Amino acid sequence: MRELRQLRALECKVDGSQSVQPCNIASSYSPHLKRRERCVLVVDGFFEWSTKRDGSKTPYFIRFKNEVAEKSIPGGDFADGGTEEDDWPVQKQFWESGGGLREPLLMACLYAPPMVDGEPHSFTILTMDSAGPVTKIHDRMPVMLTPECAAEWIDCSAASDSALLHKVAETARHTATQSVTAYEVPLLANNVRNDSPDCLLPLAAWKKKQFDNGLGRFFKKATDKRETPAPERRSTDAEEPSAKRTKVER
Repeated sequence: MRELRQLRALECKVDGSQSVQPCNIASSYSPHLKRRERCVLVVDGFFEWSTKRDGSKTPYFIRFKNEVAEKSIPGGDFADGGTEEDDWPVQKQFWESGGGLREPLLMACLYAPPMVDGEPHSFTILTMDSAGPVTKIHDRMPVMLTPECAAEWIDCSAASDSALLHKVAETARHTATQSVTAYEVPLLANNVRNDSPDCLLPLAAWKKKQFDNGLGRFFKKATDKRETPAPERRSTDAEEPSAKRTKVER
């Protein structure tokens, strides 16, 4: 992800994100929260790494479960002349890696306008203490929103900053616990140069693909050859001499 000028940090930590504690963020990000400079990042999922005692890192991909229902972010794009009845379309993404259709993840972010005209906006992803399956991988995770909570997050007339921050943190904790899955992926994901759908494959599926494209090709050919039935031999009695037929019958 490109590091932009005004919000240089990749993540903004939401401290005190447990239900019994008030939520707050670093003072450097507070002005963006007060100015309602809130946005949502839409992604298929995200990678996270589990670090072992020997220092090696195992990559995982984290996304919604298959059974998560498809929904749209309620609300309207008023800047483009929309109405409250309009919906922002959030459609499931198709993974060429064989994963099928998945509901995209919605992440809570803060943004900053460009300092110079023509430059893009910068943004930072809010993170919190991990929950659900993410706890076995890392101690932090993005603040993940439901479509309904995402609509509140980007609504400038929403509740107070602290109350809203607390609500999105609670929503993210419940979402991670109930709706998120994580699976190990190949070490290809450890190198940003490997921009391939194979990085999203479950490790077992990737190993099978490697085998099928390597030694597996030869085993498959041998199996196909063994399983091919021999052609049936038809009787040629009409072509055999009658004397030979008589001898066989005796």
